Amino acid sequence: MLGPVGPAKRNSAERRLPILTYHSLDDCGSVLSTSPAAFARHLQTLRESGANVLSLRDGAERLRRGDLPDRALVITFDDGFRTVLEHGLPLLSRHGFTATVFVVSGYVGQTNSWPSQPAYLHRQRLLDWPEIRQLAAAGIDIGAHSRTHPHLPGLSGAEIEAEIVESRKEIEDQIGERVDSFAYPYGEYDEAVLAIASARLSVACSADLGFACSTSNPFALERLDVYYLQASWACRRLFSRPLRAYVALRRAARELRGRAVRS
Repeated sequence: MLGPVGPAKRNSAERRLPILTYHSLDDCGSVLSTSPAAFARHLQTLRESGANVLSLRDGAERLRRGDLPDRALVITFDDGFRTVLEHGLPLLSRHGFTATVFVVSGYVGQTNSWPSQPAYLHRQRLLDWPEIRQLAAAGIDIGAHSRTHPHLPGLSGAEIEAEIVESRKEIEDQIGERVDSFAYPYGEYDEAVLAIASARLSVACSADLGFACSTSNPFALERLDVYYLQASWACRRLFSRPLRAYVALRRAARELRGRAVRS
């Protein structure tokens, strides 16, 4: 399901890997939602731009090795909503693209009603195990997103270990494939979380806004939430310096807001 792979970039200092973050594909208007029509436009634009869509596992490994193809990117979905199967898989397959879906193993077949979920967020159905196996059989990479979607920083070492290791094992037992990628719930991590992730996984994603690059921590890879790509020009210019400058400005603004709230 991978797109055509072009020549590797020669200058390692310029290698950038956009890792796009989606959640649900629906029209409910939630902050976690992207409409199926918008997702279809995104994929069409990426196809027209010559994007090489890789799984997270492949993209991270090629970034590390220094042979990342031109216009490489990764598409990820957090939480494992059923809409990824309903709307996402047909559109991805139409373009020959793959994706990585991060599953909350303890809530498979239920809804996104874990205890830490804000009350204002719309509850929606999550994939069940047969549906997850269907995605895996279609070439979609399955990663772990914890067992219960907690805020990992501040938990004990044993609790962090359980959320990472047990979720991974549960998914592996169900799909019969190795699972070595992880996305931190809410994108949150601290030194204790990183220490356990680096000992147990091959790659992990944060919610730090930016492009993954050759100097990124492979256990806290930056991602681009599609919220920041809503402007019609953003997907068309995904591999451009102006887009990188735009993302850097949005990241700086987000960090300033975060500091203001903490103070």
